[in-house]
Amino acid sequence: MKYYKGLLTALVLSSTPALAVDYNFGGYVSVVAGGIIDGDKSGSYLGEELGYDCPCFVADYTNAGVYEDDGISFKPDSGYGFNAQVSFNEALSITAQIEGKGGNDFEAELSWLFLRWNVTNKLSIDIGRKALPLYFYSDFINVGYAYPWIRPTGDIYGWPLSSYNGISASFTDDLGDGSYTLSAWYGREEDDDNRAYNDIYWGAESYYIEWSDILGGSFEYNYDWLTLRAVVMSNTSTEDAHWAANDIEPVSDNVDQIFYGFAALIDYNDVLLQAEYNQFDADDFDSKGYLLALGYRINNFTPMISFSRYSDNDPDFGNDEQDGHQVNNTLSYSLRWDFMRSTAFTVQYDVLTDNTVWFEEGEQYTFTGDSKLLAMGVDYVF
Repeated sequence: MKYYKGLLTALVLSSTPALAVDYNFGGYVSVVAGGIIDGDKSGSYLGEELGYDCPCFVADYTNAGVYEDDGISFKPDSGYGFNAQVSFNEALSITAQIEGKGGNDFEAELSWLFLRWNVTNKLSIDIGRKALPLYFYSDFINVGYAYPWIRPTGDIYGWPLSSYNGISASFTDDLGDGSYTLSAWYGREEDDDNRAYNDIYWGAESYYIEWSDILGGSFEYNYDWLTLRAVVMSNTSTEDAHWAANDIEPVSDNVDQIFYGFAALIDYNDVLLQAEYNQFDADDFDSKGYLLALGYRINNFTPMISFSRYSDNDPDFGNDEQDGHQVNNTLSYSLRWDFMRSTAFTVQYDVLTDNTVWFEEGEQYTFTGDSKLLAMGVDYVF
């Protein structure tokens, strides 16, 4: 924390009037409580192999936020974030963001720290640490106030890494009666102990993951009530499971992988319709996920019904006869109430159907087991 405090102090001091520098501060807080109210715990991998009290519900894959069948929990969906932006002039600025999630014991992590150069009023270049812009909500994935649910579904928003270090460029211009944004990025990221993979899938002493040569691009079009987005990204992945000091299991070594994503959002006359799809292909793994959501805004209330699905093929969890495959279907009912300025209360009921087939030492498992989760919480931005 000393480093983060020092960073913010430096940003504040650099923004004194004597230097004619502008600064802005902001942040968010989400306090969410939830619990498993029903489910099937028989034969789940998380329960039998990793020691969770299942049936379980994975709310946050990236930070290993898991609801267990042990009462009410505030950790899986709760979190906070603080950001600061210092503008030296119209062309140059620095942005930093610190976030903490309950699944990671609310430990503060630096998710953003980048320098932005506004080359023109249409073209900008960023250098530093940023969010990987894979999904529709990637730039504010942890900001609960930014979307109509308790959380974006883990059936889509579930990659092990959420940030990268590198360079990116963005160009925005008019297109007919709307506007478009073209973005491109290049960089790398590594994690010596990746919780997303280790705490949920492997259960080793630690899990190392490195993504190198990250190269991606996206196109987004905005027209009044319509937003469309397409993204593609490739990288090379190296992963090792560390079971003990001298027991390292190579999981993948310089494996090429590619990600595709498409999203559409319609917000027309109080009707909300959202669809999102992504596909992940690698030499030793492939997956698909999609989301369909429909809602209707009634004054300060927004009820929604959503359905999402994730499926994959994974030889690491298979046997000699077939690959393992994780298959989740999630049906969600949510109600958001914007009862105060910059503050919303949301209640959500999720029904997860787990059709996973995994193998471990000759035994067959599901993933979390079927579960039903009720969660409610308050999201605030400042």
